[in-house]
Amino acid sequence: MFVASGTAVPPTSRYQALAGEMVARGHRVLPETWAVAKEFGLEALEGRWTDRAQTPAETARIETSLRALPGATTAPPAAPATGAHPLAEATRWLENRNKVWTQRLSAVSLVGELDVGYGETQDLLDHLGLWWRLAGGRSSGPRLRDKYLACLMVALVAVASEEYAAGRYWPQVAARWGADELSAAEKDLLGTLFLEGVSGLGMPTFTHLPLKHVGPITSHAAIPTFCLRDVFDLFAKRLAADPELSAGSLLAWLAEDEARQRTLDTPARVFLLEGREFARDFTDRCLDLLTRDPAAGDTAFDGVGLPERVIAWYRTLVTDGLMEPPPEGARTRARVTAKVRLVLEPWDRGLCLSLPVRAGDEFDVDTWRLSLPGLVWQVPVRRSPVGGEVLVPVPRPAPSVHVSVDSGWVAAQTVPLIEQADPLLVFDGSGRLMVAGTPVPKGPAWLIYPSPSTHRGSDAATDGAGLRVEGTGWSRSHREPPYGWDGWAFHEADLTDVRGLRYGSGAEYLIEQRPVPQVVCGEPVPFVDVGGRPVFGERPRLRLPEAAAAWTVTITRLGETTPERVAVFDTGGALVDPWPDGPVCGTFTISVRGPLGRRMSRQIVCVVEGLAAAGSPGFRSMGPAGLSPGLVQVRVPHWLGQSTTVALDEGQVERTVQIGRAGQTVALRVRLPHGWVQWVPAAGAGSRQTRPVEAVSDAVHEDPGHLLVAADGVGPFTDLHYTVDGVRVQTIRAQRTLLPGVVRFGLHGLTDTLRARPCGDLVLDGGLPVMRLVPTVLAADVVREDGMLWVEGAAVRGSLVADVYFCAFPWRGPVTCPVDGEGRVHVPTPLVDPTGRLLVVLRVDDGWGSAVTPSPWPEPDTDSVFEVLPDPAGLAPRLTAEETAFVAGLNSEAPMPRTVEATRRLFALLVGDRWEQLPPSEFADESRRDDVLGALRQGSRFTLHALLSLDVPAELATRALVESRLVAEPLAALHRKDVERLWPQYPVAAMLASSEALRVRDKRYVRQAVAHCGPTWQQLAGKEPQHPSAAGAWLQDHRGWHIRGVADLRAPVVVRPGLTRLLDDDTRIAASCDLYAVAAQQRLEPLLARTTLGTEIERVLIRARLGSKIGSVLRARAHAAQGWRALPALCLGLAVIARLAARGNRYARDAFESYAEDFAALAAVAPTAVATDLLLAEALLIGHGH
Repeated sequence: MFVASGTAVPPTSRYQALAGEMVARGHRVLPETWAVAKEFGLEALEGRWTDRAQTPAETARIETSLRALPGATTAPPAAPATGAHPLAEATRWLENRNKVWTQRLSAVSLVGELDVGYGETQDLLDHLGLWWRLAGGRSSGPRLRDKYLACLMVALVAVASEEYAAGRYWPQVAARWGADELSAAEKDLLGTLFLEGVSGLGMPTFTHLPLKHVGPITSHAAIPTFCLRDVFDLFAKRLAADPELSAGSLLAWLAEDEARQRTLDTPARVFLLEGREFARDFTDRCLDLLTRDPAAGDTAFDGVGLPERVIAWYRTLVTDGLMEPPPEGARTRARVTAKVRLVLEPWDRGLCLSLPVRAGDEFDVDTWRLSLPGLVWQVPVRRSPVGGEVLVPVPRPAPSVHVSVDSGWVAAQTVPLIEQADPLLVFDGSGRLMVAGTPVPKGPAWLIYPSPSTHRGSDAATDGAGLRVEGTGWSRSHREPPYGWDGWAFHEADLTDVRGLRYGSGAEYLIEQRPVPQVVCGEPVPFVDVGGRPVFGERPRLRLPEAAAAWTVTITRLGETTPERVAVFDTGGALVDPWPDGPVCGTFTISVRGPLGRRMSRQIVCVVEGLAAAGSPGFRSMGPAGLSPGLVQVRVPHWLGQSTTVALDEGQVERTVQIGRAGQTVALRVRLPHGWVQWVPAAGAGSRQTRPVEAVSDAVHEDPGHLLVAADGVGPFTDLHYTVDGVRVQTIRAQRTLLPGVVRFGLHGLTDTLRARPCGDLVLDGGLPVMRLVPTVLAADVVREDGMLWVEGAAVRGSLVADVYFCAFPWRGPVTCPVDGEGRVHVPTPLVDPTGRLLVVLRVDDGWGSAVTPSPWPEPDTDSVFEVLPDPAGLAPRLTAEETAFVAGLNSEAPMPRTVEATRRLFALLVGDRWEQLPPSEFADESRRDDVLGALRQGSRFTLHALLSLDVPAELATRALVESRLVAEPLAALHRKDVERLWPQYPVAAMLASSEALRVRDKRYVRQAVAHCGPTWQQLAGKEPQHPSAAGAWLQDHRGWHIRGVADLRAPVVVRPGLTRLLDDDTRIAASCDLYAVAAQQRLEPLLARTTLGTEIERVLIRARLGSKIGSVLRARAHAAQGWRALPALCLGLAVIARLAARGNRYARDAFESYAEDFAALAAVAPTAVATDLLLAEALLIGHGH
């Protein structure tokens, strides 16, 4: 808005000094003297007499002085060359600009957004300063309010923008106005008039700020130029660390710790922390500014929406080398990432977690793991070529839910749910969660909060106990809470006439009082979507608020950074077409920026102009085999290609078709409305299935929950029947209709029946099965008779399946065999002669063809697992020649084969403790386990190759590598491409396979390590590693936890959203929490009993000449000398000893022989912490020349 002049204030003229003297001395100006004064344009003296009489001598002196002014004569002076006296010209100038600025200020949110040029700013300060001095300062308040209030507002903010420096504001105002000093009364007058002005124009008053007047004035400047460099530096560093940084997360991070605010001057700090939606919007625009290239032309900054002085100062700072811009990667990043978020489906599933769907092959499945306090459940999510989202209901209220995915493509994170001190959740009409401090849009909304015993009137200011609403006419209806949310209100509201709401003493949600831009869309194209988003066949329009403001619209293709179009509109209250010329096809983000705080954040829309679709049937009914077939005809506009017909068979819920041409392609997900069923117990919500659900009757008896069914023709009068062998045993009535075609059945009344008849089906009217219940114990026993397997005392006839595991070769997977009605297990004879020891797992074939994947190896103590002893008279198990050699190696009858396959089998035995299933030998169990470990060490050159083809959890692989002591052995290196395959799933193995290359700092391998471990690897293992004292700070919990006991660690660890690497702060903190959580396990007692272990480790490091370098790191990590608090230091110390032993250090090798069992115990109970510390140890040793 304002640009610094850099010039001195012009000297005060003699007539100005004289006028000031007359007023200051309180002279009573005589009519004769006033006549002369008016001739010189000193109208400001009018009405300023006092009661003090003026002597004739004083009058004569004043008249003489007036006529002595430059150019004065005994007659009134001639008009100046400009055509008017300076004061008269200033008065006319101020009156003219006041009218213009009063109108223009109504189009902005903050005074500092007004676009005032350099020359105009200087004229304003000069003219207003002249008027202030001659008008009598404080006594001119009423005239200043009536005639020049807009000029005053602009002038005060102009000084705050450009003249503020290091806490000096009012002295700068006085200097720019040519006054020596402003009194306290004058400051109070100016500040009060400023607040009256902004309040009268509907602008924010910022009266909640600590400084009564200076705070609001500097906040209307947003960030003074004096403070901008510090703000840019702070934002740039955070943006470099997190390229997906948002304004909200940045401001939340800043508010967490006062130490982070120390570099900011008071106006910047106050505005960013207390500026509410204006600070959030300003921050968002600054982050956008930092992603632009400072060296580019002016057009590169179109759409940023910041005052010109802010943009110009940023470009100047970077050009002059006064600040470092963010790295190039931050400027070119794609701005859409997969995140887990909370959404609301008020009439269906209630509060839900939106899990992103990974783009990929539809046959691949990601398994999400969700954890509430006391509840853990898994959700398999099938990938899709176009991505999307899956909604998972939150089964009950909780402070937070921890979410992770097995593939790791989305970082593990803890999603906050409900705060005990502030349990109110607010969602807008679209189900989007609102955040306190960000204005909630007017209109429909949903409120979730603890329900009072009774609800008051619909217009009550307080609904029950706790909810406080400032406004009227807001309450619309209450819906029945979802199952598991008893005692909570799901309240539909209309916030049109509401100003704010809060629950108890919690945070206040302010309602947006000014209209904001809106995207106006037509009806979506039926039966198709893109990643769960509707597709529109007509281009949406924008409705802009009825305000005389400039609205900058930016349209960007999803996943790209270069806008398709940037346009500026000033047509308030109308529908505008923001799209580029020509047909539109693709998924786009639309953002609108107007005055600060009045923006439309990025809204994603998918548009394919001219697209249409028709499908049949209108609803795909569900049956035992799946869904009924369907057809969807997708009519594609001619300029995009040919229309197509998509067929959906019984097993397909949806299909994906690609339409478009080069540069304008869209992957459409085609689907028809269909039936589904979902069992929702109190302990967790299952996923929706398109075929009948199978559940264990004992589980339903303990936690019946309810059943949701979507089917053609169902309604409030539909009945659900429990049938046993086709005979109806009990009927369950529908509780209520949630949505058309969706009904809910409570299963609580079924518990007594299940106790007597645990195996049966739940069937709708008309015979449609929706759920099969099977007992926990399926049979009394499985026996072997005459070379065949028989099931005795089967609880289910005709639908049993047996998964047979052969203990003679536990490295093999199970063989799935049908069980006939007589109980005979049909084992394929050509495959194997079942005469050895067997484990048989029984399960029920639901008869609907559902795919069940048997476990790699069963737990023998469960009800469905039966042990079958070997038949002494039977034949020997059939082994291949390679398996025969492998068994001979295990029994020490021959050397172990040195092959990748043999090593893979050893791993399979070790990671699942399957060595216990081996045929008996002369060795005890522990000796047999030692044999497996020893054989694995002997085949170490094949170990890492074996992991490439072995699908086991990373934790078990880490445990096997430590227990076999391979982490302390020099292993053969793998090719770079093989190492890259190992990093995502087996990082410890990847580190071992590339250790030699990392030591010589091969750039190709180092890049891999940095990509997966983060910048911490480079800081520790670089050519100039950080000093150990600094490393110790990284390896500590930098948040300054003061841990008093294990109970302090029960709170979930919050992992920040975004790309999380193996050695990032949050990852290491989470690993440390896992380590503390298992500190009480019995297996660690020998380790914790070794009170001198820490001293022994440090002695080994001193002998290896690493005591001063790495020893200080361990000391920084030690919370105590012994006991569970010492575990972090001991874990890292043992990891350093292991990796030092692998380098051939004799002291470390000797020591590791004594510590190996301790390290193995740690790896068994806390494999993630051990893996993290092995990576840290390798980086530390490389950084210090080892």
